[in-house]
Amino acid sequence: MSSKVSPQRRESVEKARQDWIRKLIDLSRRNNLLYYRALKWGTLNLSLEDTERWGALLQGESVALSSFATSLTEDDLLRKVVAIWRRAQANQEEKGLATMFVALGMAGWKASDEGRDSDAPVLLLPVTIELRGHAGTSLAIRRTGVPQANLVLLHVLQTEFSVSISNQAALVPLEGHEEGEVFDPSAVYDLFRKECGRIPGFQIREVAVLGNFAFQKMAMVRDLQESAELLVGNDLIAALAGDSEAKQSIDSKIQNPEPREFDKIPPQSEFLILDADSSQQSAIAAVIAGQSAVIHGPPGTGKSQTIANLVATLAAAGSRVLFVAEKRAALQVVLKRLQQVGLDKIAIDLHGADVSSKRVTEQLSAALSAVRQAVPVDCERMHQQYVERRERLNRHVEKLHRKRRPGDKSVYELQGTLLRYQCEPDIATRWRGPELTKIENAEPARIRDLLRDAGGLASLFLRTDPSPWNGISLADGGAAQRAVDLVASLSSNTWPEFVSSLTSLASLARFSVPKTLNEAQRMYSFLNAVAKTVELYNSELFKRDIQGMIRGLAPGKRGGFRAFWAWCTSGEYRRARKEALGYRIAGKVRASELFAEMTAAEDERIKWIAMSKGSSSPRLLDDYTDGQRKPELAAADVKKLFKLLEQENSDSRTLDEIALLVDALAKDRLTPMKLPRLHDLEKGLYTAGAEKLIEEIRKKQLAAEKWALAFDHCWYSSCLEAAQAEDPDVAGFNGRTHDTFVQEFKDLDRERIQVAAARVRRAYAERAVSAMNQYRAEEYLIRSEPEKKRRHRSIRSLFAEAPHVLTSLCPCWMASPLSVSQLLNATQAFDFVVFDEASQVLPEDAIPAILRGSHLVVAGDRWQLPPTIFFASSDDDDFSDEESNAATGGFESLLDVTCTFMPSWHLNWHYAAETKH
Repeated sequence: MSSKVSPQRRESVEKARQDWIRKLIDLSRRNNLLYYRALKWGTLNLSLEDTERWGALLQGESVALSSFATSLTEDDLLRKVVAIWRRAQANQEEKGLATMFVALGMAGWKASDEGRDSDAPVLLLPVTIELRGHAGTSLAIRRTGVPQANLVLLHVLQTEFSVSISNQAALVPLEGHEEGEVFDPSAVYDLFRKECGRIPGFQIREVAVLGNFAFQKMAMVRDLQESAELLVGNDLIAALAGDSEAKQSIDSKIQNPEPREFDKIPPQSEFLILDADSSQQSAIAAVIAGQSAVIHGPPGTGKSQTIANLVATLAAAGSRVLFVAEKRAALQVVLKRLQQVGLDKIAIDLHGADVSSKRVTEQLSAALSAVRQAVPVDCERMHQQYVERRERLNRHVEKLHRKRRPGDKSVYELQGTLLRYQCEPDIATRWRGPELTKIENAEPARIRDLLRDAGGLASLFLRTDPSPWNGISLADGGAAQRAVDLVASLSSNTWPEFVSSLTSLASLARFSVPKTLNEAQRMYSFLNAVAKTVELYNSELFKRDIQGMIRGLAPGKRGGFRAFWAWCTSGEYRRARKEALGYRIAGKVRASELFAEMTAAEDERIKWIAMSKGSSSPRLLDDYTDGQRKPELAAADVKKLFKLLEQENSDSRTLDEIALLVDALAKDRLTPMKLPRLHDLEKGLYTAGAEKLIEEIRKKQLAAEKWALAFDHCWYSSCLEAAQAEDPDVAGFNGRTHDTFVQEFKDLDRERIQVAAARVRRAYAERAVSAMNQYRAEEYLIRSEPEKKRRHRSIRSLFAEAPHVLTSLCPCWMASPLSVSQLLNATQAFDFVVFDEASQVLPEDAIPAILRGSHLVVAGDRWQLPPTIFFASSDDDDFSDEESNAATGGFESLLDVTCTFMPSWHLNWHYAAETKH
């Protein structure tokens, strides 16, 4: 892969690698590579006087140690050397570190912080101790490699004093420094004295000291120094180094599991060993799909529980997991959860520098035993029952929570809403079918707004307002204004004039004053008829025997030949005709018309006498001509008014009633101006289909503040009843029966989770057996190691020689960031690297562990305190983020930096929050 990476990526990773190495180097006074301190038993000063012996040593010969330590007794020398050797052996076997060196030359300078002055080895010559003799009391020392410059010293000189001496430059003055050749370190001392002459108090003591020289993170530094190509080829590390293509590659693998789909997962494909909510399942599903992810889990969200489920699921799927945490407690919590379900044997605990090979072999022995005891699990029947109950409950949930038309609410929401919107008194209105659709199309929210607006005109809306305008519909402001003007005109002019004229005419004619408008109209019509007759005949006619004239004219009443015949044969006819025409002032007329006019005059005379009770006779009244238009105007305006009032039979109303109505209407000029708004509101409600509700509201006289609630009650009740009619299961739901199914599902779910642990054991056991069958040599090595009583192989050696069987037998390896580098080879032996409490892990500390996997899961709490930079003093400017060129510079923890390019999953609060509450 390294051959395919871009130059930009290689440059970014290399720059970051150098920065990470710089940060990992220990600059505290506990580092004996920078602040050497003689130990009682852990160091041995070697004399430089015997040059011949030194020459032999440098040539690779074994030289008795006593030649270089003449001042010590044999016992003290043996005690010192054995202590040094044992520590070196332990570092080599348990941590993979060669730490036994002869330090040549000690460079020192004045401390700027008034602390202990520096005393740093200049050169480090790798050596080994040989125990000779039957008792192993004869000690010899032998050179095992080429001398090395003290990299910590070179780093400090460069960063603190701007003295640049490379490792290669420091070794150039040595002649014969190759293994087996004699060399003289004096030239190197001179080089340092020359280059460092301006450092206050700088000096070099020409001494030789045997001891173990190491710092805790040396293994991490070694990983970074020796794994340049692996770092470049790892997408995760390249992304951490700031390479955009690597970040895009990780981003392209993002999965977004849909929690609703979890219930569709067959139980035989799921290996959750502990309860998990949807947020935890989402995170696990994303990781299982091959996605690197950040899991945010504050206290109480079940982060450790999620990691335990993730480890078990990955183990069942055949994935190898490296589980890393700075603090042992974080690993122990997950290990305890695995132990509670009998899965602790899938994990091997390597946390801490004190992990011994013996303890690891004991864990391997327990894992082998667990593999042998992993029997097949028969859970098919239980899984079938589980699926059936799950599907049944999910169907109920789907029906309960599915959005339905009309209303776009679920049954659950409708029931909950109805519990909140109780309306007193109860409203019986319900809408069905097209009515519901009409309401929905009109938008319920708009209807609510219309009802709330109508509440401002409650008395008018309910038709209980005392105003005479109550119940009148005026479409707009123009109609309101015309109505007001009409009433004003009637009240001030038309009606008073009409009543005055009517009274006057009745008095002149000695009639009774009409009581109704109909009577008044009939009186005016009668007076009009009399006036027409008086225009044709002298009023004296009404005092004569009109009845006799009518009898005489009767034979010729049809005119024509009969009238001619009557004229010729009847003297009475001729006399009657002559007499009638004698009173006619409008000239002669045909016989038929004359007869009709006489008949009408007789009717008018009779009626007049009746109306005046015989106190007067028909005549043309003096005020009639001036007042004959007034009743017409009054009648027309009254008809307009009554039409406006949507009332009929205005003619039957008494004049007093009309007068009172007109007066009352005229006095209220404010109410009619409100009516157009009321009209619009009512029209909107009617158009929306709310007629039945309005009728019931008016019938029950509901208070205005309850109108919107009443609508909601009717609307949601109608929607709920529609859903019940559509789906019989909703209407026929029985809570007790449902609770029985729920309890059965809970029992099956608990059983499924319990069985899941056994299924995980069986799944990983089958893979372990398969791996042992495939890699026989590794199997033999793993099986034989626990049988040893002593001289166990180192963990690093064991892992290097049997990686396939080891990771199949123990698919989860638990370690600290440091122990990963100390105990495991720098190979990509794991599928997933999982960090817990990542907010406590420095980015540079995490790199070696990330290097060993192909996917990364980072879990932590961003509100947790950031990690303490133990090896850097708080006032050390050399480690400020401003001078860091790496992409991780400026980020306090691994959690912070991975959040910038890896997808995040947030766990929800559950058990801890509820318990606290």
